[in-house]
Amino acid sequence: MKVFLYQAVKEDGERLQGVVEARTKQQAVDILRGKRLLITSLEDQESKMQYQLSMRLSHVSQTDIIHFTRQFASMIDAGLPMTSALQLLQKKTKPAMSKVISDVSAGIEGGQTLYKSMQSHPEVFTPLYLSLVKAGEMAGVLGEVLTRLAESMENQREFTSKVKSSMMYPAIVTLAMIGVGIIMVFFVMPKMSSLYEEFDADLPIMTSIVLGVSEFIRVKWYFFLIIIASLVAGAVWWLKSPEGKKQFDQVTLKIPYIGELLDKVISTTVISTLALLIKSGVSIVDSLGVVSQISSNSVYRNGIEKATTTVEKGMTLSSSFAREAFFPDAVIQMMSVGEETGRLDEMLDRIASQYEKDSLLALKALTSAIEPAMIVILGIGVGVMVISIIVPIYNLTSQF
Repeated sequence: MKVFLYQAVKEDGERLQGVVEARTKQQAVDILRGKRLLITSLEDQESKMQYQLSMRLSHVSQTDIIHFTRQFASMIDAGLPMTSALQLLQKKTKPAMSKVISDVSAGIEGGQTLYKSMQSHPEVFTPLYLSLVKAGEMAGVLGEVLTRLAESMENQREFTSKVKSSMMYPAIVTLAMIGVGIIMVFFVMPKMSSLYEEFDADLPIMTSIVLGVSEFIRVKWYFFLIIIASLVAGAVWWLKSPEGKKQFDQVTLKIPYIGELLDKVISTTVISTLALLIKSGVSIVDSLGVVSQISSNSVYRNGIEKATTTVEKGMTLSSSFAREAFFPDAVIQMMSVGEETGRLDEMLDRIASQYEKDSLLALKALTSAIEPAMIVILGIGVGVMVISIIVPIYNLTSQF
């Protein structure tokens, strides 16, 4: 199948542009004429696979998707027809997102639902997004669901931003350590070594070791590069294997501080996503299916899949999660109360909010523990370098 980009005019004079899939150009013409469109331009873009690849390479940011979702929801709530809303948004968005909206609009004009039209762009619309759109269309509350989705995405972006901001300082210190090491090894130590040789200085053991290590790294840098590249390639291959990914996820969850933080961050995502889906009318079983798809941790994903099976057999959500021992008893009890009172979505929202606060506190505790440790390590490293340089110089000056 090929993808053709077209521009056409409807019977009422409205201009359209979009894409159509066909085996030949003539077949594309026939499809468009069948929609009673007057074709003004038709270009053979590329094969369907190439087209999808180009769409993946076109960068559509999370901010673009949030803005689109929020504005689309407002237009739908205002009673604007879906195609008209999409055509307006297409003119107001960046080129990459505009291309996606054009494809979605063309699909709807071809008789597809919004859900089906968005399915052709998995690189933009996640399983969660698609599930909510499908539920909103079926229930006739698309605008309301899209508004909730936009709010959820904004909250997730804000939470992610806080996490990244908290890790900025440790990252800067790490880069500083690497930078200082490179400068010392490749620029400072060679000059000092030449100076010591020139004066035939008697070097302390520490200085000899530092100079020897520095010389080895400088001369055999490619050796270290090969080792690092091999380790990275091996780690990537191992993590891509199901067993390797499972072992990695199990180990990271048990690391002090880091494991606690990951557990709370994953729990926040799981609970908040479940709340959003159930509130939007998606069944618990389908909601669990979506959550398992978007979960990056294989331990949680496998547990959620098992919980889905038990829910399908008639058990409650709280009982299913209790069997997998994901959450504390207090959280399971809150879920149970929500199920008994028919307010599960509200209770899940409260749980997710508490988990988010706990995640930020755990992150603060982690960074508080990392920062002084990194400063001490940086200080020791610089101190060893400085002492190894100063002591021989001091010995030389004392001889005169």
